[in-house]
Amino acid sequence: MWTANQALNGLIGTGMPQDWATHMIGHQLTALWHVDHARSLAIVQPSLLRSQMEFKKGKIEQMGRNVFGFSSSDDLAERTIDAIEAFYAKLNVDTRLSEVDGDKSEAVEAVIKKLEDNGYLKLGENQSITIDVSRQILENAL
Repeated sequence: MWTANQALNGLIGTGMPQDWATHMIGHQLTALWHVDHARSLAIVQPSLLRSQMEFKKGKIEQMGRNVFGFSSSDDLAERTIDAIEAFYAKLNVDTRLSEVDGDKSEAVEAVIKKLEDNGYLKLGENQSITIDVSRQILENAL
């Protein structure tokens, strides 16, 4: 409980740009398909990171070096995202919405409608995740 409190109370992000887009999109998966929060994050995060590579490449590469022990290379960020997905798979956590039970024939548009209804029209630390970008993230997460 203490570590969850520390992770969520905002203290560790004080003074730093924060991106809660994965959570905001993931919450819609929970609302529509009862996907638990951890799984919703695992479904959205890899696609979101790939989508936002322009803005997040440095941090993704830092994770690759510091967490996965990768050496620097031109494809370090992509290898890091692949490693994140492999880690989730090793834990038997779904990384695609299509792996979740239920009809997803209208999934992307259903989530987009929920994002619009909740006012999540621009997400991310620099507001670069527009509704169209969210749609692409979701399509890539199917």
